[in-house]
Amino acid sequence: MMKHLTNKRIIVLILTLMGLTTYVTCHSNNKDYVMPSPDQFLELTLHVTAEELYDKNVDFKNFQKLTKGPIGRDQKGFDFPTGSQVTAQFNYPNGQLILNNVSFVNVMDDTRVKEYRLPDFTIATFLRGKDPKNITDKEAYEQVQTIFKQLEKQGWEYNFDFIAPRITPKTALDYALAGGDASYLDYRYPLSFEQFNQITSYIHRWYLRHGTDIFLKIEMWRNVEDSGDTTILFAYDFHDQLHEIYRHVEPENHDRALESFAKQYSNPPFVAKLSSESKVVAKGLTIDKYLTSYTFPLVKQKTGFDTQKIINTDPYKLTYDEFLEKIDAGEDLTPYLEEQPEPEITSQAKGRCLPNQPCPKSGYWFTQAKYDSRAYFKQGERMPDYSNNNWGEVIWQFDGEQG
Repeated sequence: MMKHLTNKRIIVLILTLMGLTTYVTCHSNNKDYVMPSPDQFLELTLHVTAEELYDKNVDFKNFQKLTKGPIGRDQKGFDFPTGSQVTAQFNYPNGQLILNNVSFVNVMDDTRVKEYRLPDFTIATFLRGKDPKNITDKEAYEQVQTIFKQLEKQGWEYNFDFIAPRITPKTALDYALAGGDASYLDYRYPLSFEQFNQITSYIHRWYLRHGTDIFLKIEMWRNVEDSGDTTILFAYDFHDQLHEIYRHVEPENHDRALESFAKQYSNPPFVAKLSSESKVVAKGLTIDKYLTSYTFPLVKQKTGFDTQKIINTDPYKLTYDEFLEKIDAGEDLTPYLEEQPEPEITSQAKGRCLPNQPCPKSGYWFTQAKYDSRAYFKQGERMPDYSNNNWGEVIWQFDGEQG
């Protein structure tokens, strides 16, 4: 839990952690400016130019910002006074999201590229209670649930990152409650009010995507002042598929990102997942080796490499620290690699079933290959298949006997 940070200091901290370090700032944030009326809102859309962004939002001209960076990489967007109630409408293919109490909007413009189209938006918003200076735990919990219900209703899906530990939604919650990283929370497994308050990590993080067009990282920061008042900031990072791939490639390789991605992750030993999985195993929790990540269509189409086919280092045979020691010593790590899982021999006793196979146990099942797939099946009932989905191979997973 963060302590003694003002709203603006929270924002500065977030920008720093996101790598958005300030160089030379030129913007207006004069509190004497009259805020636009409540029926006026920011209109935000990926792949517009910075000029188009400002032209669409002339009512907010006084709050434009410019942070000059090196070699033409400039931060732009909008910066609003503390306590503002600006509303933003973020447009994406086949939908839009309404975001309230916007504090700032940040985009990275590249002035070296003519008509550069913005592929990444960071939008910081505050959750507010009845008291403008404080939000109660109950108010915060209810607002967070409302946000994710809206996202789910509009077709947003959990994005299972290929470097994240292979853990079920319940294990992700157990891990966070045990003091582990709260970066793997799955909104499909909602937190109770008590669990929401028990997680000690001061950053909660969720990864989502909408089809293959747009990705979303949400970070929640909870700050408690000396007075006991609580402030909660929700930061939304919307970006396209290529910029999701950039997260896993060194900046100097961004101009050949797809090839670099395939080269870096197609050859074992694969260490990035071992780092996160070692920490989970150390908490006495279980890794599910049959869980597979989302496939990047751009990478697969261009290089043929599929992240679902990654051969991982076994976290039960080798910890991350031991891996580093053996690498430094030049040891052969082949004995510590897992074999590629074969879904055809997946154990039904572990609660998995392939499509068109008889359901091994009555209860609720879900598959990551289809949005909102959780449904009740009776033992012996044939499990559905969803061909041509954006996820990959369909594997049904048991999710309990209760609705």
